[in-house]
Amino acid sequence: MAEAGAGAVPALCVMTVLLMVGLFPWSAYRVPTPMDQMARVYSRWPDVAVYCVDPNWAVSPGERWRQATEGQSPAQCWRVWPLSAEEASSTAAGAVFLDVEGRSASPTELLAALDGAERVVVGAHSFWPEVCRRLVEALSPDAVYYDCHETVVTLAGGPARAAHQWLVAHADAVVAISPAVADAVRGFGREPLLLGNGIDGERFAAARPAEPEYGFGFVGAFYDWLDVPALEALAVACPDETLALIGPVHESMGQAYERLAALPNVAARPGVGYGEVPDLLQRIEVCLLPRRLTPDSMACDPLKLYEYLAAGRPVASTRVPAAEALGALVYLADGGARFVAAAQAALADVRAGRFDPAAGRAAVAARTWEMRCATIWSALAGRQDEAGPP
Repeated sequence: MAEAGAGAVPALCVMTVLLMVGLFPWSAYRVPTPMDQMARVYSRWPDVAVYCVDPNWAVSPGERWRQATEGQSPAQCWRVWPLSAEEASSTAAGAVFLDVEGRSASPTELLAALDGAERVVVGAHSFWPEVCRRLVEALSPDAVYYDCHETVVTLAGGPARAAHQWLVAHADAVVAISPAVADAVRGFGREPLLLGNGIDGERFAAARPAEPEYGFGFVGAFYDWLDVPALEALAVACPDETLALIGPVHESMGQAYERLAALPNVAARPGVGYGEVPDLLQRIEVCLLPRRLTPDSMACDPLKLYEYLAAGRPVASTRVPAAEALGALVYLADGGARFVAAAQAALADVRAGRFDPAAGRAAVAARTWEMRCATIWSALAGRQDEAGPP
């Protein structure tokens, strides 16, 4: 088989169809998720055909196509719905399938692609365990990997927990995003593969150098995991520095966002596309990761942390384990006034020439999506070898 980024693609079969369940509908966010990033890697492998399954059935084809073209994903992105006769009977317009090249297809064509494959693999994840379980049960694929994220540490009872437990038991490979998530998976009797997120490090390192425009900047989705009071305190404490808010805003955070954006030294840029982010980071002196210290934050593996460092930017972060693991590369603090002090210290070091951009880049150089995909694929191959040929 051909090379996949940094290493050879582990052989699993001659031709594999990989169905990856997405995280958010394309129309909701402009920021590619880990599932989107991995789909792009897998789609470059010559013996793997990738289809992204959208878990949000309410997205219209027009909105879906608009977002797909903005994301410029080479993977084929399908709206796979309905999965049952009951769902079909409740759908007035019937199922619609669109790929990123704008072509429409019928459910029959998708089933033909699945039937023609030598192997079918499902990439499931813990953000939508019920959707993933239903897909696995409907298709009975040859292999399943289950990617567990921070959501598993706060699962209560009910269908989501039951589906999670079922996937842990039935997946050929179970992946944990962090040590806390690995512990939660072990609680269901399974030893997971501990594997954090990846990044497209070369893309961020290759961005054009630029003159500073923002003293501080947060890049990412404005969502409820953010420590908004810490951002407000920083903006108030540093009235001569501009704080940039770059990225989409979740509808539940509209009022908090508007209050923060109304401050005179806050630059709100919610409409920025992901393709612009590497160059924008070069115009930010200190990047911010102000997560609320909740159980899921303590179990997360934030993509932005690694993208900031890959761009050669210093990071001021609340004290989440993923940031603490990077030691002196990250300016750590709890929320409130201590976070303000950490961000101010980072800015002082940058302007005094005491921050080394190369150190951050080196720390995340091996953390690639290609590595993550190849490791998961190898785990699937190893499990299948133990079980014998299908």
